[in-house]
Amino acid sequence: MTARKRVAKKGSAPVIDPYLPGSGNFGYRVSRYELELEYKVAINRLAGAAAITAVTLAELKTFTLDLSDALSVIKVTVNGKRPAQ
Repeated sequence: MTARKRVAKKGSAPVIDPYLPGSGNFGYRVSRYELELEYKVAINRLAGAAAITAVTLAELKTFTLDLSDALSVIKVTVNGKRPAQ
């Protein structure tokens, strides 16, 4: 895989993810994902936690996270605190 560095400039079109062009949020850029996963084969259950390190590209009042409909979110925190809903 070849890595390319792209920098969004103010007023420029958002960068489209080449792997998932219909997904994502153009208000922030993820720089790191940390995953803790546990899969239990006998009961076909996946559990885990994800920590996302991201930088906003503009002031955000709201943001979205993509997740498969087959999975559920129990808790979201931003800088260690629960965001307003």
